[in-house]
Amino acid sequence: MSKAAELANLIGNINAGGGGVNRNVIINGAMNVSQRGDVTGKTAASYGGPDRFAVGITSHGTYAMSQSSTVPSGKGFANSYKLDCTTADTSVGSNAEVTIQHKFEGQNLQTLRKGTSEAKPITATFYCRSNLTGTFTLEFFDNDNSRQCSKNFTISSADTWEFKSITFPADTTGTFGDDNLQSAVLVWWLAAGSDFTSGTQNTSAFASNTNANRVSSSIVNMSSSTDNEFLLTGVQLEVGQNATEFEHEPFEVTENKCRRYFRIHSNRMLSGYNDTTLNSTCYHGFPLNPPMRTTPTVAFSNAFDNRFNISTLNSSTSSTAVYVSCQSDDGHNADTYFQYQIDLTAEL
Repeated sequence: MSKAAELANLIGNINAGGGGVNRNVIINGAMNVSQRGDVTGKTAASYGGPDRFAVGITSHGTYAMSQSSTVPSGKGFANSYKLDCTTADTSVGSNAEVTIQHKFEGQNLQTLRKGTSEAKPITATFYCRSNLTGTFTLEFFDNDNSRQCSKNFTISSADTWEFKSITFPADTTGTFGDDNLQSAVLVWWLAAGSDFTSGTQNTSAFASNTNANRVSSSIVNMSSSTDNEFLLTGVQLEVGQNATEFEHEPFEVTENKCRRYFRIHSNRMLSGYNDTTLNSTCYHGFPLNPPMRTTPTVAFSNAFDNRFNISTLNSSTSSTAVYVSCQSDDGHNADTYFQYQIDLTAEL
């Protein structure tokens, strides 16, 4: 896109209610942050690979998610999200689903003015690549009001990065809650059973959800072979009817946005225990800055041995505290190091 065309599109989106900066409501669209690391063996909904992008799997294959260095050349990206089929399923059951999803808080969607006479269109842009060619579906689903609209896109050339731009129309029905709850989700459909494809696909306007109308009946089957993969990067969702150039931001800005939903704390310390301190405890507190979206769930990984138990003492959006207790006496001295990891999750 030329600079003149970019400027014209940006002005057009500003006139349509968008903005020149902070216009991308997608978090981690460049796939730079990957706190969980790569994951494998997934047969159900899960996060893994780049933050804020989840996979949805129902009764259809096994998958690995990873942060890949395969990217479109010359576009300013270093990473992509890669979904890889590791166990195939050539039979597409009626409820089968393979999707990639990005979920939004309602308070981050107020600029869409949805449910009012001033409602604005929204435009999604992204780069995608797959060995599969054919029809895929992108859906914007309104959770608050159970409304949706879906648009199809085609991958024409195998193993080649392609740029896609898809505009969803304004919706004057049903406002988004101005809160920290899940109000909407952007969904890339990579496989779907007849429960989602047997109706008339709803492509022209937002309407009350009917599952059968959500996905193209011609959609590819991502689970058809273990050779199948789908890569995604440069994801942007902005107010307005015109696509603008991807809004890159500093790594630390994206990382802090991601930590609102998931973060990892690791701690290594002198245990303070000796042979006579069976059942003694100590406490550790961690400030959470920036605060998390809601009070997180806490999972632990004990990297030392089973002499210690660790559990949550209390937790809030801005801090968490845990306690560690010695459960056995096996002759270790007070200089023993104890190491553990805390995974805090506040995903939508």
